[in-house]
Amino acid sequence: MPTAPIPLSRRDKQLARLKARRVELTARREDMLDDIVSGCSYAFLAQKHKVSVRTVRREVDRALDHHHLVRPDRYVRVQVERLTGAIQCIDRAILDGDYRAVDPLLKVIEKLDRYHGLAWPHAPAFPAPARLQTAAAPLALADARDSEDQSIP
Repeated sequence: MPTAPIPLSRRDKQLARLKARRVELTARREDMLDDIVSGCSYAFLAQKHKVSVRTVRREVDRALDHHHLVRPDRYVRVQVERLTGAIQCIDRAILDGDYRAVDPLLKVIEKLDRYHGLAWPHAPAFPAPARLQTAAAPLALADARDSEDQSIP
């Protein structure tokens, strides 16, 4: 004998709608994050989902927060893949003779080193360029004069 479905109370219907909405929002956040990782812009996603750019940024941040707690290794792998692709593009530009790509290459390598745990914990021990040393000289002279004034009785 088939049993008749039990009618849901108003509260049960509201809870079911809220749960469905939560699942829908989570799916949208995941889609936005996947699109951002694949290279889409925030403005494009705002048009696609018919929301503001601010909403897209907020939703992507929430998705990243969730991923940080659940799967940080996946996020790091995705970032490393993106940076590796960027390095390949920059390498092609350098091979084509575009030496303006050297600075972006160094920046991408620095980011990649950070994800691999190779980032320097302190500033490099390289001497500052001469133009920076001359810019700092007036401050050094002012400090030296101040210490001389204090030593005179």
